[in-house]
Amino acid sequence: MVVLNKSEAHDRSRKLELLSIRINIFGLQLNIIINLIPLVLLFAFFCPCIYFLHTFLADCEIAKSTCITSVFNCLIFHMPNLSGDWNITV
Repeated sequence: MVVLNKSEAHDRSRKLELLSIRINIFGLQLNIIINLIPLVLLFAFFCPCIYFLHTFLADCEIAKSTCITSVFNCLIFHMPNLSGDWNITV
């Protein structure tokens, strides 16, 4: 049986407490990173969509405003065909 005096016991207790704090901080950082992964994936997915919509709507003469009906009108009247050219059917 190992007998520790008060200062050694206090030192060990303090070291364990510091180790526990480090583990908790690492766990918190890991938790934050894990929670940010879906946001990063969502952002990575929607960036090309937003870029496409921005360039698509910039070419549309009807949808100059941010109105939903203008966007639908733009999508209806300016549909790209399979060759990549713009079909303008007004």
